[in-house]
Amino acid sequence: NDYIEESKNYDLDDIISGAYNNKLYENKRLLIQNVFLNLFLDTCIKKFPDSKDNILFELEKYEQLKDYEKNIYIVKASFENPKDFVWYLLKENKEKALNEILYKNHDVLVVSSDTISDEIIVYFLFLKKF
Repeated sequence: NDYIEESKNYDLDDIISGAYNNKLYENKRLLIQNVFLNLFLDTCIKKFPDSKDNILFELEKYEQLKDYEKNIYIVKASFENPKDFVWYLLKENKEKALNEILYKNHDVLVVSSDTISDEIIVYFLFLKKF
């Protein structure tokens, strides 16, 4: 509810309002911090910074990640406002933001970033156990 007003600045108020009104609203999630998963993602990003498909293919090589369905989203933005990355993630994936990003029962979210000249690239890796 706190973000409905701010979401209007990004033309995402329909998604945030929908999330607030959704019956799944009571479904609380726990984000798990796992440095090993971050390390795997960072290693793949260094090899293939612009290739979502190659990153996902490379992640399959790690035994610790074999039992997970993997979805990755890549967002680019300037340095000026770091929280914009979450808004851009939703805006660039508006058609699936509600069901695939906000309300799908993910087991783990791994977030990593890289800097290329005056842009920051943020990688959102969602993992769901098979």
